[in-house]
Amino acid sequence: MKTLQKLLTNEYSFQTDSDTLWKRVKGATRLNRKKLAIVQAIAIWREHLAQQKDRNRRKILADDIIIDLAFTAPENIQVIDQIIGAKYHFEDDKKQQLLDVITEAQQSALENCPDSDFEALDSDQKQTLKSLQHIINTKAEQLGISPAILCSRKELEKLILWHDQKDGSQPPELNIIQGWRLHNIGQGLLETLK
Repeated sequence: MKTLQKLLTNEYSFQTDSDTLWKRVKGATRLNRKKLAIVQAIAIWREHLAQQKDRNRRKILADDIIIDLAFTAPENIQVIDQIIGAKYHFEDDKKQQLLDVITEAQQSALENCPDSDFEALDSDQKQTLKSLQHIINTKAEQLGISPAILCSRKELEKLILWHDQKDGSQPPELNIIQGWRLHNIGQGLLETLK
C-alpha cells in the first residue's frame, strides 16, 4: 500500500527522459547526428502530444514516419502532409509546431545533437568479432545458457572498438566485463583482444 501511495503522490513517477526519446524510435540508430536531432525533436513533440491526448505515442505518429520526416527534413507544411499522409489528422497549428521543431532541430550545433555511438567495424574488427563470438558460443554451451545472456553482439562491437582506440581510456560500462560475466568469459575476451 505504501508503494502505491508513493506512486500516486510522486508527480515525476511517469515522466519520460526527453533526452533519450530518440532511442525509442525504431530505425533511428542508423541515422547521422544531424538527422538524429530531428528525430529527437519530433519524438519530444510526439510525446507531449500523446500525453495531452492520453494516447499511445505510436498512434500519434508512427516511428517510420518520424524516420521519413528526418530524412526529408520538410521545409513547409505541404511536404509534411505528403509524408504523413491521410492516416494522421493534425490541426494546422500542430502541423506548424511539427514544422517548427524540425526547422529548429536542423539548426542544432553538431555537438548538441544526439549520438547513436554507432561505428561500423572494419574488416579486421569483423574477423575479431567472429572469433569472440565463437568463444562466447562455446562458453555458453558449457554453461548451458544462451550466448545472448553472456554477451550481445552490440556489446562485443563496443568492446572491440574501445580496445582498438588504444587511447588509455577506461573501458565502457559493459555487462560482459562486470560481475559473473567478467569471471566466466569477460576476462578471457580481454586477454584474447590483447
